[in-house]
Amino acid sequence: MTRLLLLILVLLVAVSPLPAAGAEPSPGIDKAKAAKVKAAYLYNFTKFTKWPDEKFADDRSSKRKAPIIIGVLGDQSFSRIVGKTIKGRTVGGRSIEVRNITYIAPPKGRRDDPAPRERFAKRVAECHLLYISDSQEEHLDDILHLVDDENILTVSDIEEFARIGGMVGFVTEQGKIIFEVCRDEIEDTRIKVSSKLLKLARIVKRKDPAHKTRGATP
Repeated sequence: MTRLLLLILVLLVAVSPLPAAGAEPSPGIDKAKAAKVKAAYLYNFTKFTKWPDEKFADDRSSKRKAPIIIGVLGDQSFSRIVGKTIKGRTVGGRSIEVRNITYIAPPKGRRDDPAPRERFAKRVAECHLLYISDSQEEHLDDILHLVDDENILTVSDIEEFARIGGMVGFVTEQGKIIFEVCRDEIEDTRIKVSSKLLKLARIVKRKDPAHKTRGATP
């Protein structure tokens, strides 16, 4: 059994709810535990994902490696949990940085200052992995449009995320968190995901192959 498989099994057991005496098992899971499990998944996704070299702003003169950046969009409390989970950890000699990101809509008129949107887009583009909170579902088209061609691994627990334009979607089934992967979305980028990770995922197809032709939705 590989270390990755063992870890995934431990994560699945960790979130299984314990029913009270004489009570029927609950279909839900403890939210605090679920958040910790998802944070652990994000860390492990970075371990089994390879990004193109130019995605990193390495300082070649000092041989200092740039960090892997995990962006958490729309959930400040979860970003803190991810930060605690990855604290002191490295992947391939790179430290891991967690960024809490707040969504900024495109300017609606000429009088609107474009600078906040530009800063938001830059912070997103610098990410290697972007977790999109389900609170951002109404902005999903815009966000996915924004990350096009940026070689960012997108992850979310928005319903059917991996089937509607995302790459990795968390799904809760029978009190356990599993993940779905849309290989088509990943293969449209220069990101490489280890076959070891893919073997543990539920592979799904995107429902709307033409989603990338849609305009951004503010």
